[in-house]
Amino acid sequence: MKNAALIAFAGCLLVASLGSAAETMRDLIIKQSYEEAFGSDPTAAEVKYWEGRQDWKSKGDLVNFHRQGIKTNPTLVDKIVTNSYAKAFGRAPVQGEWNFWRPAIKQNGNTYTEVLAAHEKWKQTVPVQAKASPKISASLVKAGLKIDASNNVVKVASPAQVVAHAGSYLIGHDGSSLIGHDGSSIVGTGAGN
Repeated sequence: MKNAALIAFAGCLLVASLGSAAETMRDLIIKQSYEEAFGSDPTAAEVKYWEGRQDWKSKGDLVNFHRQGIKTNPTLVDKIVTNSYAKAFGRAPVQGEWNFWRPAIKQNGNTYTEVLAAHEKWKQTVPVQAKASPKISASLVKAGLKIDASNNVVKVASPAQVVAHAGSYLIGHDGSSLIGHDGSSIVGTGAGN
């Protein structure tokens, strides 16, 4: 009789531990999905919300739900841009970068991980001397110059008009920023852009 009671007690412990392990696994998946989608941890309320939903089975399912939210929620887009710039460049994005990423992320539902990968890819195309010295690069821009993909200093149409193409290094015309992303063209014209 003691053995039967002991076995029953062990069985209850096993069932209880499996239940909490399943919750822990779901919590881990929720946390991983937030890191991938937004570059941050979920709040306690967000974890509770997703724990209560039964319409997801994997991190991929959650990331797809997050993508839907990214396309419709400007706060999530801003969180992705802010977090990706902090991680990739150690700074906040400047206006030209906001102008580039906000519509792209909203349209495509890009996750933090995807935007960060684009930043890292872009950083590989930046000439070494430009990476090392933003002040020198800013001085070049004020003189109407930029550093191209071959590390050559080239003249641009005017300091207020700078165009970046794949592999080129684009610097804000006012010298305040280093702009350029994943090889798409960006054009800034006129004073104050």
